[in-house]
Amino acid sequence: MIKFFRKIRRRLVAETKFSKYLLYAIGEIVLVVIGILIALQINNWNEKRKIRKNEIIILEQLNEDLSKNLEEVLEIKSILTKASGNSKSFLRFLNSQNNHVDSISVWLDKLDRNPIFNNANTTYKNLENNPNKIISNDTLRLRITLMYEKEFKNIDVRENGYKTHFYPEFKKHQRENFTMTTSVSEDGKEIIFDYNRPKNIEDLKKNDGFKNALIDMYNFLKLRINFLTMTENILWALIQDIEKEIASLK
Repeated sequence: MIKFFRKIRRRLVAETKFSKYLLYAIGEIVLVVIGILIALQINNWNEKRKIRKNEIIILEQLNEDLSKNLEEVLEIKSILTKASGNSKSFLRFLNSQNNHVDSISVWLDKLDRNPIFNNANTTYKNLENNPNKIISNDTLRLRITLMYEKEFKNIDVRENGYKTHFYPEFKKHQRENFTMTTSVSEDGKEIIFDYNRPKNIEDLKKNDGFKNALIDMYNFLKLRINFLTMTENILWALIQDIEKEIASLK
């Protein structure tokens, strides 16, 4: 093609047809400019395709992390719901005429379970360290940020509040009013824990300090469950909308 244009240019120069040569030169320049523009457009299209492909990968990884976090939230909520139910049963027992202590060890065992929220945030941390706007949907990007910076951090705050205040306060009263002893099985192969036995059931039912600590823990458990339910709903909606965004980008 280049040789073809050169031949035409030489012929026009040889024939001293300057006006035609000028038109030809202008046409050649226009063709070169158009070629450059087309090349730039193709390059931009390829670059946008790479960016979109990278965004899809990031969103898929985010959704995988968020799905793991949803499983964590549901598991913690299940454990806390059982603990709340057992603390409620214990409170009813303390206000009843029933003095059978067989169920107490089961109730207290459930209250001793303190689940930890393991935040799957590897992809989000990578996004934080990247100055470029990888997620093009501004609204979706804000919701993802709020999920990690607000919802998940609030889970940690309430979790720490339970572990540093409500649970230790209850355990203090438990140690004062319950005994924990160990024994060995007849064959000598197994250690048997005889724990969570009230020292005196009548005194325990009259102990306002123990009751109040149990009530406070029960109320805080209910609060945590309610907030976890809200986080669950927000998280589920976010996962679904990220899936829609991935589908639209594809």
